Amino acid sequence: ERRLDRFFVCVYWLKNYDTESVLACRFDLDESTVRLWCWHYAECLQLLKESKICLPDTFDDTPFPVSADGTHCTIYEPMHGFFPFDKSFFSHKHKTAGFN
Repeated sequence: ERRLDRFFVCVYWLKNYDTESVLACRFDLDESTVRLWCWHYAECLQLLKESKICLPDTFDDTPFPVSADGTHCTIYEPMHGFFPFDKSFFSHKHKTAGFN
């Protein structure tokens, strides 16, 4: 019996990596249920690794939509001789110096 709420427990576990007892308490489930469904959906998500985007070897003039997502990393502000900061090193997500 697959349920969407158990999938979201798995997603929460993958993001926060809480223990089974914490997950069981948070989602009002038994620890064995949490263990079973977290690993079930984690293995299902791992199988998606084989399904990846394959672009053609050559491109013609046909447009196609592309979406890219990046990782935001905070950094120490690079030193400059004249200006106190550089706007090109700014992460809007973290609201501080960073790379996108």
